[in-house]
Amino acid sequence: MHRLTVVRQPTLAMILMLSLILAALIGPAHAQDSTPSPTPDDSYPNAGLLVETDWLADHLDDPTVRVIDLRSTDAYAEGHIPGAVSVPVGDIASTIDEIALEFDQDEVQAALNRIGLMPDMTAVLYDDLGMMNSARLFWTLDYVGHADARILNGGWNAWAAAGLPASTDAPTIESTEYPIELQPARLITAEEIVARLDDPDVVILDARSPQEYTGEVALAARGGHIPGARLFTWLDALTGGDTVYTVESGWEEQLRDEDVEVFKSAAELQALLDDLGLSPEHEIITYCHTHWRGAHLYFLLRLMGYENVRGYDGSWAEWGNRDDLPVVTGPEPGGAAGDTALLDGEQLVQMRCVGCHDLNRIDHQDKDRAGWENTVARMIAYGTPLTDEERDAVIDYLAETH
Repeated sequence: MHRLTVVRQPTLAMILMLSLILAALIGPAHAQDSTPSPTPDDSYPNAGLLVETDWLADHLDDPTVRVIDLRSTDAYAEGHIPGAVSVPVGDIASTIDEIALEFDQDEVQAALNRIGLMPDMTAVLYDDLGMMNSARLFWTLDYVGHADARILNGGWNAWAAAGLPASTDAPTIESTEYPIELQPARLITAEEIVARLDDPDVVILDARSPQEYTGEVALAARGGHIPGARLFTWLDALTGGDTVYTVESGWEEQLRDEDVEVFKSAAELQALLDDLGLSPEHEIITYCHTHWRGAHLYFLLRLMGYENVRGYDGSWAEWGNRDDLPVVTGPEPGGAAGDTALLDGEQLVQMRCVGCHDLNRIDHQDKDRAGWENTVARMIAYGTPLTDEERDAVIDYLAETH
């Protein structure tokens, strides 16, 4: 006798019950997986240049990662990220011709050799001044040809706030000979800027405080800004901490307190750059007083995908103390009416009048005033930008000296 097996068809109630059980079992995992991934608006175009504390914590034992502390030596001795080497910002720059924080190749070479950095390493930089010291070394590494430099978002303040370990032990590092290969496209001189002042493809960004930009506060012989420079105060790129200008007393102490200053979101930063009319096609020049804050702006632009960026390390410490360079004051890039410092005739000839008449041709001509008036008229016709006042200054100079 054969036994029959009866297969029951599942009822609707049974199906619903099984569905509820399965949903309860897989629901949390499914909810985690469905978290939306970052959209383009949430990520920086060059996001690899900025690392977070969790990434660094996971890479402390990586021999190809060199962590560099840019705080003071005293702060480093009191406690630092385990394995980090100390490079105070003064070790990578010098005062040259009375201009502070100038790039000094010998100083940079010695510092990179001492910390055993090699071109195939990832350099991770941190400080306690809103990432300003780190940005200066970032620009320096860009200039000497190091391919992989990154900044710790929030710096030491972020590391400490996360409760991550600190060490008082300085690592034993074998020194090396770093092969510096200078990248001229990362640095610009005052003379090069003067030659580009009227170039529509060039944008100059001033990272200083509004008071320095307008000329209300003068930290050099002259106050104001480079003609045409647009203001992007470096602190405007940060969120989460103090907004204190470097012309205010106690600014360093406020940046070093427990607040954690980090970069704003990519969308917020892009909106700020868009307001300034910037395009990735522009050649962008950054400066401040000593290219310290200017380097911060340089890093921000690189983070946001602007690759054609150059730093002016002489900055206002040079420009504002040279009476042969033009200056404007006021809140506008071109200055308020009447605020442009008038150049003398010799400066105008050297800066503006070489488009169709090079200096050798000018120096070998002997004309009376009427002759020079005709020459300058032709210069203007060929596109030399001169106001009526500047035209008269050029004619006076040429008539008196040639």
